[in-house]
Amino acid sequence: MRMQVLLQLAQLQLYMLSQNTAATGQVLSSCTALLVELERAASQPQEPLCSQLQLHFCVLRALCLMSEGRYNELLKTEKERDAEIEKAKRKEKGIPEGEKAETEVDNTPIISISELSRLLEQIGDREWEYTWLPTAAVHALVFCLIATIYRPKTRFKQALAYLSQAQQLIDEELQHQGIKGKESDLPLQAVCHHHSLLFIKFLIIEGAAMVHVTQVELEHAQRDLSVLLELCTDHPALLGKPLLSSLYMLIGNYALAAGDLSTAAERFVEAAQTGSSASQARLAAVSAALALLDTQQPDDILKAADILRQYEVFDDIDSKLPFAERGAGCFATGLVLMTQGQETEGHLLLGKALRFAHGHLCNQQLVSQITLAMAPKQMQRGDTEGARNMLLSSLTLSSTNHDVPTLVRGLHRMSHFHAKTGNTKEHHDCLERAEEKNTQYLQVIEDAQNEPSHIQIMQWQGFS
Repeated sequence: MRMQVLLQLAQLQLYMLSQNTAATGQVLSSCTALLVELERAASQPQEPLCSQLQLHFCVLRALCLMSEGRYNELLKTEKERDAEIEKAKRKEKGIPEGEKAETEVDNTPIISISELSRLLEQIGDREWEYTWLPTAAVHALVFCLIATIYRPKTRFKQALAYLSQAQQLIDEELQHQGIKGKESDLPLQAVCHHHSLLFIKFLIIEGAAMVHVTQVELEHAQRDLSVLLELCTDHPALLGKPLLSSLYMLIGNYALAAGDLSTAAERFVEAAQTGSSASQARLAAVSAALALLDTQQPDDILKAADILRQYEVFDDIDSKLPFAERGAGCFATGLVLMTQGQETEGHLLLGKALRFAHGHLCNQQLVSQITLAMAPKQMQRGDTEGARNMLLSSLTLSSTNHDVPTLVRGLHRMSHFHAKTGNTKEHHDCLERAEEKNTQYLQVIEDAQNEPSHIQIMQWQGFS
């Protein structure tokens, strides 16, 4: 049975690489059943090989869910799971659902993180009993995964703590394996053998860069990007060319946070053109469109619509696409339509995007941006309370996320709301706070621009 599980895990990795969603789902189901049988048949409940196979499966399953945008599954808490079990029992017995309890903060553990942590603890420092990754690299990869799970919920402190542990582990393993210097200095056998370790290091630093960019910590983001560019330059065949699109995406996000919308759009377009998968290209195209829309220039709005059509994420978006692409496409298309005067159609698409962002992606930053975009239409409809709630929700989330550009825009829209509803004091308070936050933001940008690495990052043109 152990050999069956190993073969299924190998098959699962191949299907994931080929992006065969249907086959991946089938193997996930059959592998789950095999692992349940294996655990029952194990001579000891925590048999090392059994735990290693389970952890390997949990890592692959988490990666599958991320690629499909099903973060709601990854972020499910023990309280939510228990509520689902109770609901299923009541339905089976024909008992009507009781009244919903008042909303409380759910501080119960996230199941996927608890499971990964439990299996890591069981395995400890034991060597892997089959060929996969060195034990330290497995720990680093799992820590990186946990950080990625935390990120959409804006639990940045925990995410960075896990990424720091992961980087320490992978650096120690690289040193232990004698990997240093440039790709050209290593024997061919060593280059191939150590590819996975270097790739994990890239993922770890990329994760830290995204946290720092989201929080507009530009000097930290500069350091992360500089390390990545050097790493990929030293290993062009292993990392540089395969991860070129990821680098363009990171630089685009950095440029966006630094207020350079034009450069951001250019880098996102390059990311779309060099994407190693259709999924990666579509998400990059949406990012390019959103950056162009932010300029509020008529020509850029037309360019944004053209890019979305080119990558088939405009308006009638394929329902078979992953949730991340469908949600992002609905958001960008909705903004284009509203900008072009088709406010009713645009507002409907924004509502659809909000359901994806909240229900599947659990992406609080995206929820904040969508609700902010939807609020003016609610106001036009005469739904003052709905508009106010949307603006308050956006302000709360953008403040928690340290998403300063969205926060500044939100404060301006809230000041406009108060002006419309005759609340003069609140109107001036919001304007004053917006000005204060914007001044702080501009200072962060200026400080970043004064660093030598800023020009190097912004002017980077790929590998020769």
